[in-house]
Amino acid sequence: MSEVALDYNREIFPVAGILEDLTRTVQEQGLAPLQAYEVFERELVAHGLGRRILDYGSTSITTGGHARIPGRHMGEVIAANTKTAREIVALLHAGGSIEANEMLLSVDLGKTGWGQAGFMSYWLLSIAGPDVRALANRPGGFTDFERIIERSIQEHEVDLGIMGSGKLDRDVRRPEYQKFTAAHVSALRRSGVDCRPVRRLISLVDPDISLGCEAESTFARDLGIPKMRVTPVKPASIDEAVPIPMLREDLHVIQAYGGRVCVAAAGSMLTLQREPEYVDV
Repeated sequence: MSEVALDYNREIFPVAGILEDLTRTVQEQGLAPLQAYEVFERELVAHGLGRRILDYGSTSITTGGHARIPGRHMGEVIAANTKTAREIVALLHAGGSIEANEMLLSVDLGKTGWGQAGFMSYWLLSIAGPDVRALANRPGGFTDFERIIERSIQEHEVDLGIMGSGKLDRDVRRPEYQKFTAAHVSALRRSGVDCRPVRRLISLVDPDISLGCEAESTFARDLGIPKMRVTPVKPASIDEAVPIPMLREDLHVIQAYGGRVCVAAAGSMLTLQREPEYVDV
């Protein structure tokens, strides 16, 4: 098998570049999640991608994947999970399963200072795709929409402190994630805003252990978004399948510690397959 090098950069994946710039803007201006989403949507328009239907890559960032490996610091975990997710996406692009200018990958948004609830709110909005132009032209505009979301979170009795506490067991935090997700679904429906959701939710690195991935999966199900998994074109081992040495090593390590990642295929022939059904959580 010949080795190949696959790049994941803003020239090939323009949405990644928009998120990189957005990260810097959030840090400099202290934008709230809804404000950041508005900037993101306007930047899509500026780059000729406005109101385009995107695919969303859902993947473990701080939990799962490389977090399973003992002794790794959080910074190392985030960097390693980010790298693995990007390389899988690059491999899917090389095999023709995704379009580079239609890929929205969660790891491409960096440090925002929002906390877990703010981060999740941003990605749920991005998955749902409410029309910012329509919101801007409504009475009350974004302020009214933000209040609808806040009121829905209160009505669903979400404990944001429990949700954002990394010291608590995931089974304690899990119900808060699910109520938070339900609150956003309710808020979107109550607002009546026109939405253009992502085309597909694509599960990448070890999604089963991540509360964020689980919440995104539930949200996608409620919005009727199909969930996809990475599968081989034909059965093959990882060593036969992935032509990137470092990615092969990463996938071996994650699987050795019990994580779920794609089962690769011959050459760069990864593809996407719809999950047979969503599992109620």
